[in-house]
Amino acid sequence: MADAAAADKSYGVAFFGDSNLGYYTRDGATIGRSGKSFFMMPLEDSAMVKNAADAALYMGRAPSAESAYLNGGDIYGLSFPTNGMTITRPTAADAGGWPHFLEGGNTAVRLGDGPNAGYLVNPTREFVIPGGNQVPSGSVLFQLGPNGEWIPMKRF
Repeated sequence: MADAAAADKSYGVAFFGDSNLGYYTRDGATIGRSGKSFFMMPLEDSAMVKNAADAALYMGRAPSAESAYLNGGDIYGLSFPTNGMTITRPTAADAGGWPHFLEGGNTAVRLGDGPNAGYLVNPTREFVIPGGNQVPSGSVLFQLGPNGEWIPMKRF
């Protein structure tokens, strides 16, 4: 994995709410959309996510996870092997103007508006892969349980 050879990143994980669930339960599911970067964290960082608030925070306020948190929805995740994938640290271009994005390799949450707003930098590292590739064999779609456990829903 580019930029972080010291860490074990044989699996990536992303968390999301109901709004993205159908994307992974359909036939021919892909990781992200073609032509877009797909944000993920290394498997070992995902252990910090125990509930919807954690998912929203540690995914950098990603819209689907944040909506689940704010509306009392369920959190789901996808764990997938990264063997053979091109994995890089995200850039501002990958983020497409997302206000909570902060370059440097960790998720962040912008604290306010205006030129002097700071960021809460999370311990979760973030990486991107090119979107649009088929969900690889060995991946697991799961629901985040009430005690932070992963409840498998679909194996690829």
